Amino acid sequence: MQPFKTRNIFTVSGIIVPVVTAFAPREWLTALALTASLIAFGMLILFFIYYLRTTAGEVRSSIRMIMIGILIGFIGYLARSDFVYNSLGEAVFTFGAFLLFLGLLILGIAVFGSPALDELDWAEQMLELYVIHDSGILMYHHKFVPTVNMDERLTAAGISGIQSLLEEITQTSTGLNNLSIGELNILFAQGEKFTAVLIARRAYRVLLAKVEDFASKFQLVFGKIAEQAPNEPIYEEQAKGLVVASFEA
Repeated sequence: MQPFKTRNIFTVSGIIVPVVTAFAPREWLTALALTASLIAFGMLILFFIYYLRTTAGEVRSSIRMIMIGILIGFIGYLARSDFVYNSLGEAVFTFGAFLLFLGLLILGIAVFGSPALDELDWAEQMLELYVIHDSGILMYHHKFVPTVNMDERLTAAGISGIQSLLEEITQTSTGLNNLSIGELNILFAQGEKFTAVLIARRAYRVLLAKVEDFASKFQLVFGKIAEQAPNEPIYEEQAKGLVVASFEA
């Protein structure tokens, strides 16, 4: 659940501000414009902070750059207002123009080619997560959504076999990253003695970053088990905590 109910907030603000402005005394207009700008800016920052917390990799970097561009541009916008010009003079007004230009430049660079807007629905794309030992043994399995009941260990062995076959054919030294089969995509992240495998509807870069983050955490916690005793059961609650930290936090 989103901590900030932002779905209709901009529409509501867009209706309230013109109505209040139409009936407000003329001497209040400057203050009202400044107040409305600050409120809208604050809501926009809350919106971006939420997505900053729920994304990773290139998407998070893009959102961070967008936030920086908006912040710098908004400061420039305030510095170019009549209130600031009358209070602080032309020098601050000119500096505001520079900040406004810089903010728009950063925003344009961040938005151009950014995957952020295309991948905001990443949480809806995840289906299943497997951790498969290099020998083909299933070490851990997690379902993000209810799916058709299948033999998890048989599925893990099949994925491991396909992975080994393709790596042998392609002679890759780093392993597979993404494999597309029909409407599904299989994302891989390599550990020292295991592979984390995420089955998803879309091969988003943010999901690849998340499964790589999970594999790194799993290596720290269960690396010795993977190396010495892959058949030994792992602590389900501890593994579930890693899933939450990488895919739901």
